[in-house]
Amino acid sequence: MNALTQPYGERAGTGRARCILRVHFHEVRDPALLDQLLTLIEDFTPVWQPLPPDTVDVDLIRQL
Repeated sequence: MNALTQPYGERAGTGRARCILRVHFHEVRDPALLDQLLTLIEDFTPVWQPLPPDTVDVDLIRQL
């Protein structure tokens, strides 16, 4: 179970509520461009989960 599959609410041990951002890349058909966008998300936060074909959930708890 990773951070994004844990139940919503407070994450164990953090004492803070979870904050998940769903990012939808409209009209992205090029796999190379999608890979570049996912790399950009990895630079922002290490906890994310792709939802094919063009969406990703991003855990922002470490960024707040």
